Amino acid sequence: MRNPSNFVGHAAILLVASLGIWGPKALAQPVRKMVFAHYMVCCPFAGGTVTVGDFEREIRIAQAYGLDGFALNCGGWSKREPHYKARARMLYEAAARLGTGFKLFLSADFTTGLTFDETTDMVESFRDHPNQLKVDGKPVLSTYGGDQRNVLAFVRERFGDGVFFVPYHFPDPASEHPGGDEINAVFRRWQGSDGFFYFGAAGTVDQIRASNERIGRTWLANRKLYMASVTPYYRGSHPPNYRLFETNGFEAMASEWESAIALGAPWVEIVTWNDWQEASYVMPYVAMTGDPAAEPAYPQKVIPHDGYLAASRYYIDWFKKGKPPAIDDDRICYFYRLHPRTLGHAFPEGRAFPSGVGNLLEGIFATVFLTSPGRFEMLLGRQSAAWDLPAGVHHLRAPFFSPGVPCFRLLRDGKTILKHSGERAISDADDSSNFNYFSGAFPLPR
Repeated sequence: MRNPSNFVGHAAILLVASLGIWGPKALAQPVRKMVFAHYMVCCPFAGGTVTVGDFEREIRIAQAYGLDGFALNCGGWSKREPHYKARARMLYEAAARLGTGFKLFLSADFTTGLTFDETTDMVESFRDHPNQLKVDGKPVLSTYGGDQRNVLAFVRERFGDGVFFVPYHFPDPASEHPGGDEINAVFRRWQGSDGFFYFGAAGTVDQIRASNERIGRTWLANRKLYMASVTPYYRGSHPPNYRLFETNGFEAMASEWESAIALGAPWVEIVTWNDWQEASYVMPYVAMTGDPAAEPAYPQKVIPHDGYLAASRYYIDWFKKGKPPAIDDDRICYFYRLHPRTLGHAFPEGRAFPSGVGNLLEGIFATVFLTSPGRFEMLLGRQSAAWDLPAGVHHLRAPFFSPGVPCFRLLRDGKTILKHSGERAISDADDSSNFNYFSGAFPLPR
């Protein structure tokens, strides 16, 4: 640590930080459009026995779907939970081994006891790593939570102008979906940072879109970097966060992508790659293991979300290129729950149903990418729904929902072009998925 006598007094630092007059005032030049995924370093797919090779496979998959890097969420580091630092080292080593330019940056999570000294070590451990994400030659550092004034003061005191700082923080009092006055107050408090990130995981699509747009406009208008969030689905696991929000399959996530594109956000962070506990993950199991029945090394039942990232591939290209890409291959992405909403899993805490369950739409959802007009069908037992569709992207819902295995079929001129059955059945006897979506894609992106 530096000698405190070499610094402005702490109270003065707090004042300078709160006034927003320390640090870069605006982006020196536009940054490249990039898409990242929020990576929970605590929870790799392979669990506690994860290897560098396992991380290499995850990175290869992420790049195949168009991702530029991971934001490494660390709620610990070297003292209380040293596995964070050990796994971060493996992730950086995996990225270096691949030599594909995949970028990493640290996201210090101050909600779990992480210290400032540990955060300093995070930055300095990888400052010069070839896969460290940098802007204007400075390593990117993101954060989550922590005391507003102290965090910014710490960053500027410890690093000066030596990091590119993109935090996330709630307004005071906390609000997941802040309004105008709250957004302005957060900007005034944090304008000494280089940019801002909105961690928009929990909420309806309208809430997340509105927050992204309002927050993003404020920071972009002041020539700061803004990193928007895009979320596949959210279902907290334990009280008081035992709640969920309907997404109509992929339709809500598509709407959030379109909002981030229209906003002109320089960066997007998908929330998340692997938060199994809150069911907001996009990491594709089948691409990782070849087995749709595979599950990560995690205590609770976790089912595939492969369709969310497969469908996002189109929007990632759109975001980066500035216009909708051509659809070169027909693709079916499907989304359905494995049990009726009236069948709830009772946690030991005794609450059988998450809040929001009454808003769920029972049905089977599909997002279909068509190279040319075709007829698309969804079938479940003797029930069926069909649409004659033009070329393009279509978000569809079959209103029926009963035990059985959904089937999907694309036809042109009476000939079957694609046909696929969901890998898991809907059941009124097994509620272990606890209102989570099962999602897949056919064929998988190449």
